[in-house]
Amino acid sequence: MRSWRTPSAWSSPARTDHGSGTSLATARAQLDGARRALDGLRPALRARGIATTALDRRFRRARHILDRQYRHGRWTPLARLGRADRERIDACFGDLAERLAVVAAVCDVRSAT
Repeated sequence: MRSWRTPSAWSSPARTDHGSGTSLATARAQLDGARRALDGLRPALRARGIATTALDRRFRRARHILDRQYRHGRWTPLARLGRADRERIDACFGDLAERLAVVAAVCDVRSAT
């Protein structure tokens, strides 16, 4: 699975969106892609006894938190995010990354040596 970075971790000058204000839009698109990838893994996860309902709740929460930053047809630029919103996004994505680590561990290809 893909390595996750929280949107506010992209705020250093070397990782900005160069003023386009699209970092949160990119995070939202990556969230959608990860969710679709998880959909394809569900049968394998169920076979290993891993319930995905908690992950589904985390994905919905992350989507909701990001969507709150889309107003009047525009995404909030990272520089305009308030501290509380930034911390909320960071915490949400951090929690989701921890939950997805279990999926990555289960789906990791192991070679027999």
